[in-house]
Amino acid sequence: MSPVQPLAHDDPDRLGRYRLIGRLGSGGMGTVFLARSSGGRTVALKTVHPRFAAEPEFRIRFRLEAEAARAIGARHGATVVDCDPDGAVPWLATEYLLGPSLDEAVRLAGPLPEHTVRAVGAHLADALGEIHRTGIVHRDLKPSNVLLTAAGPKIIDFGIARALGARRLTATGQVVGTPAYMSPEQATGHDHGPEGDVFALGGVLLFAATGRPPFPGDSAADILYRVRYGEPDLTHVPDGLRPVIASCLRKEAADRPAPSRLSPELGAGGDTFAESLPEAVLADLADRTTRLWDLRPVRSPAPDPGAVARTAPDVSPDAPPLPRRRALFALGGGLLAAGSLTAGVVAYTRQGRQDAGNGERTAADAGAGPPEAAWTFAGTFDNKVRPVAAGGVVLVRDALRPRYTAVDVATGRKKWSRDPLRDVLGADGGLLAVPDEEDGVAGSSPVRPALLRLDPESGRTTPLHDSLGDPALEPTALLTADRRTVYVLAGLRGPGGEPARPFLSAYDLVSGAERWREGLPEKGVGAEPLSAVVEGGRLVCVTRLGLTVRAADTGRTLYSKRLVDPARYDVDEESDLPAPSAAVVRGGRIHVSQGEVLALDARSGETLWRWGAEEPSTWPGGPVYGAPAVQDGVVYVVAAPEDTRGTAEQAAWRLIALDAATGEFRWDHRAPLRLWPGEPLLRGGLALLTPFDERRLLYAVDLRDHKVAWTYSGPAQDTVSHSLAATPGHVYVLRAGALTALPLRE
Repeated sequence: MSPVQPLAHDDPDRLGRYRLIGRLGSGGMGTVFLARSSGGRTVALKTVHPRFAAEPEFRIRFRLEAEAARAIGARHGATVVDCDPDGAVPWLATEYLLGPSLDEAVRLAGPLPEHTVRAVGAHLADALGEIHRTGIVHRDLKPSNVLLTAAGPKIIDFGIARALGARRLTATGQVVGTPAYMSPEQATGHDHGPEGDVFALGGVLLFAATGRPPFPGDSAADILYRVRYGEPDLTHVPDGLRPVIASCLRKEAADRPAPSRLSPELGAGGDTFAESLPEAVLADLADRTTRLWDLRPVRSPAPDPGAVARTAPDVSPDAPPLPRRRALFALGGGLLAAGSLTAGVVAYTRQGRQDAGNGERTAADAGAGPPEAAWTFAGTFDNKVRPVAAGGVVLVRDALRPRYTAVDVATGRKKWSRDPLRDVLGADGGLLAVPDEEDGVAGSSPVRPALLRLDPESGRTTPLHDSLGDPALEPTALLTADRRTVYVLAGLRGPGGEPARPFLSAYDLVSGAERWREGLPEKGVGAEPLSAVVEGGRLVCVTRLGLTVRAADTGRTLYSKRLVDPARYDVDEESDLPAPSAAVVRGGRIHVSQGEVLALDARSGETLWRWGAEEPSTWPGGPVYGAPAVQDGVVYVVAAPEDTRGTAEQAAWRLIALDAATGEFRWDHRAPLRLWPGEPLLRGGLALLTPFDERRLLYAVDLRDHKVAWTYSGPAQDTVSHSLAATPGHVYVLRAGALTALPLRE
């Protein structure tokens, strides 16, 4: 049965720029529609009944949903595409996540295999950890509120979520939630904290492993009695899962494990989540994808006059407009999401993601020209330091001193400045910082915070880890972070203050505890990393001469590899080789450039393919390839020309598209201007590139027809190099004199 139902006879044809196709669900608070933009993008569009828009209690609930959605983010929820919170009927459009709910998956495939349950559990534990760290509890986690997509499970429906410590919206003793998955404390009408969500997670995993609810019963009263006084039946739970599920289902809240403990106990269950899903679920994902593009608007016939009252979500002519409130969609730079959405889309087949082919044309539609700047913030910034966008702000570093300034993504106004800071990193929805070496107390060995949490709203800092366990330790760079860990490059001063060999450390983002520390060689492939990325349990560090891959949980070196043979290049020393680019990891492959474009097997380091080696010249006279970007099975890379003194054809800067699995050439775009060979920013069906130009700031190539979509120009500047950052719906271009925000339709 299709999840999309016909439109009601009096549903509107369009909301905003979206054409309504059908209904995904409707309840007492509002309706969720399947809709498409004029460019072909499919979204889930949630509307709110007008009668609730002005009610204070509704506003509180809506705010809690927004906070919970912001906490879970795109990794475990649905990315916001568009919204209109200012109308009399607020609506919100998010990506449409295609996938069955967990209970539907069990009906399709039966009880799920142990490795699938582990993968689902690890992802859900991470998601709950993110929600709880922001002070939100879900309070209604159950199989129907978990969607299985190829990218991972997504938690939906935050309709009864509540902030920790916030006033109750229900009377004391009132039971809210789904009886079979309630915690004992919730079943008695008492406060349901984070431990209650863990109890519900145990029930969800028990259901996934056995196909049975944790507490069956013939009535709600019977089920609630079993929740309070009975024990769940673990007989059919696999032996390997029984201890962890039993620990979640302990009656006393204090005895249950924290989500941060559950994820490593459950394990990831494979390189990608999709690989862990049973064939029946994968087939359902593919079928939903196929049927999605066949859907056309269908409307139920109108009833007899006077038979029913009008129920459409549009507004009567005399309905008063709501006050304009940007705060509803400015949370987290546009990360507001619909907590009660019931579906969304990640297109997946066994062969991989399908080519877009849906006619989507975003950012600026064809022929519409470049977007207009939302705002520009002037200053003197270091354009060599990439802006950091997180938590509703964009951080830019001053060119003259170690100061970072936070610019509000919604208004383009300065929120705060903080110094002295050496480095800043967006992590887990917030910000981390390393203080500058002068930020200390006078004395030979000052004890000072060496890793800081940086509040995006106020700029206030709190220590994540004081002095990293040693006052002589000097962090030099924040390399990268995943959901639980930050990876740091640091050095340890000798007794006389002389510099010592650098090393890598990993620190827990919750407790600040050091997880591991590994020394680095003075030179060679495994020396000091230029950049790093963590994916699939591997920390991939790019160094001057190649890359080193480590186990992310222990720091143990799995392998090191030189990327190119120095003998193939006309250089005197290895240090004269072209520097490798930053790496990107997708589909079990590491993609990186160093004089040529390469793909390596992430597990073994084996070279799967290389492209560009056959070009008829050697570096430095030959082409220089920038950092790769990967999307939908295609590698995009910018190539500087072989010889800028040659003909116009020879001197063309190119955007090249290669098959990610095979390295086969797909197409290229020859630009009429010089391009910076950096990583293309892929957004809304476009590749956004930065030109070497005094006036032109951005060059957009349409990934569908491979032609230029538009070029954005600004005031002339002496500095031609610049860098980019992005949040959902915007790209930020940093020049030495200004930070400019450009809206994108994603």
